[in-house]
Amino acid sequence: MTELTAIEQEVIITYNRKESFADVYSADPVTIRKLEKMAEKYPEHYKLKKKDDISVTYEVPKKLIRFGAPNTKVYTEEEKDRLRKQLEQVRKK
Repeated sequence: MTELTAIEQEVIITYNRKESFADVYSADPVTIRKLEKMAEKYPEHYKLKKKDDISVTYEVPKKLIRFGAPNTKVYTEEEKDRLRKQLEQVRKK
């Protein structure tokens, strides 16, 4: 197997407005493992199109591609303490 540098371990998502699916190409081992796990769990949604020694390409429904807003909330120390205590209570249950 060919060893890729970190910059070469890319992920490329391609889709267009007309079709309902996206192609996800990955040469990143972490992303490849995630795609393989998702394909195992949801084979009706994650279809392997191509696989070689260093990369995979999956076809996935375009609706599964997401873009998130950055978390801009800045917590005060008091808020952080309150949230820690809430989390401790939830974990005890």
